[in-house]
Amino acid sequence: MLVYVNTFNCVGENGFFGVVRSICGWLNRVARIKISPEDLLSRREWNVERSYVRTYTADRFEPKLYSVMYTHPDKDVSGRQWITEIGVKREGENTFVSVLLEISDVSTLVDSKPIATRPSLISYLKKNCEFDHDVIGLKVEYIQSQYGDFQYLMHEISRDNRTYPLVFLSEGEKGFPVVPEKLQEQLIGLAQVVATSGKIDSWEMERLLGRTYSSWGGAINIIYPINPSGYIGTKLILPKQIDEMNKKGIFVNNHILSIITHSFNGFKKKSHLSPANVRAKRQRDDNISFRERLNVLKGGQQYEELLEEALTELESFKEAAEGVELEYLKQIDELEVNISDLSNENIKLASDNDRLKFGLKDSKSLINNENNDIDIDGLISLISNRLSPEAVLNVIEKLIPSNVFILKTAYSSARESSKFKHGHRLIFLLYKLCTSYLKEYLENGDNTAKNILGDAYSANESETVEKSSVLSKMREFEYNGEKIKMFQHVGIGTARSKSETIRVHFYIDKEHSKVVIGYCGEHLDVKST
Repeated sequence: MLVYVNTFNCVGENGFFGVVRSICGWLNRVARIKISPEDLLSRREWNVERSYVRTYTADRFEPKLYSVMYTHPDKDVSGRQWITEIGVKREGENTFVSVLLEISDVSTLVDSKPIATRPSLISYLKKNCEFDHDVIGLKVEYIQSQYGDFQYLMHEISRDNRTYPLVFLSEGEKGFPVVPEKLQEQLIGLAQVVATSGKIDSWEMERLLGRTYSSWGGAINIIYPINPSGYIGTKLILPKQIDEMNKKGIFVNNHILSIITHSFNGFKKKSHLSPANVRAKRQRDDNISFRERLNVLKGGQQYEELLEEALTELESFKEAAEGVELEYLKQIDELEVNISDLSNENIKLASDNDRLKFGLKDSKSLINNENNDIDIDGLISLISNRLSPEAVLNVIEKLIPSNVFILKTAYSSARESSKFKHGHRLIFLLYKLCTSYLKEYLENGDNTAKNILGDAYSANESETVEKSSVLSKMREFEYNGEKIKMFQHVGIGTARSKSETIRVHFYIDKEHSKVVIGYCGEHLDVKST
């Protein structure tokens, strides 16, 4: 079973020797076999306490190839062998390194599932070598809640020459679900980790990236490269799933690595330099060397002709074998295309299933929405930039009348805030309030529902406001013949400016499963004002 495959380009005049020293130091630690750089670059074998190391070389002509194979038994699972193959190609000052890790079980009775892991050799290489700038994931990319950052990320997501996945980390109430730098270290060469920095406006993110490619509240979104049909697959890991993994003792970093390697091991293996590749190169080098020696021989015409005939026959056998190999490779490529298509479809179905399972359905199907023939998300994105607060209330009430009731006081206050210039953020905020938040509130209460709205939501006002007869009266609105104090509110902005800041006070009518909006306007007075 293939566990891990990766490739790296190292640069610099000392790059090759840095690679060699890294391999020697790694073997000394894991296999407890002291191998000098000179021995590593020769054809030799070592066998110590059931650990086996063998080296292969093809260095007569450029490019010079080397391979190391290290096998050892699993210390916990009887009948299982771990095999690590390392390929090195030296060409001028450039050094290419490939690392392959696989397991071999003696029979089907070995049923223990292996854990995805990255060989520790990668850390040695990173420490001792200078990776080329094209190596993926040299550092974490952080984005802030800014239009330019979201546009940059969207460009990366849709870039058609991106061949690696993006792992989009978001910060929840307790911080990141994993340490971004630790995860990037695990995924170097395979994927680029992107993490949020500071407070993130999830509604703006959703508007610019789309819900499929967004990540907030401690979720992890794996975004695959675009496939030939134009589809960009995603794998969303929600905070609930991460909590379940932690409870079961599953390492999240290893789980993400297994998802990445499952999709990309086959692609990466095509670039791997195996011992078989090195032996084949050595045979070709030997043939070239024989011919060069023949050219300098004097006399012995018959022997020369005989050897030339033997080499020609050997070449013909080789060409025939290569023809068969090419035919097999063609069949393999065709099968891999089919597997890739099926894998992409499986990713799409799995991602859709996760969203359905954990309540991230398309918002048009949330809470008794009767407008199933309307693409609500698309409609909101289309019109949101041209909406005043009063128009936002009108749109929300028309789109989801079964979820919301808007009082006249809300419309009148909204008209007084007509200069508010962030209508696109307001409509996304209110739409989420009246769909996702309402559904979660009715099912599980405010303690879990508040996470949906994040920092934009407040469950109450300050103690001085609520105890003040004057200030609390400003938040009192009549609904169904009763005067209700609406201390719950959502808001955008903090500046004392009608164009930048708005507050929406509301009440949840549990009996009728509705959000009742009583106020939508500038920040109401508090004691400090």
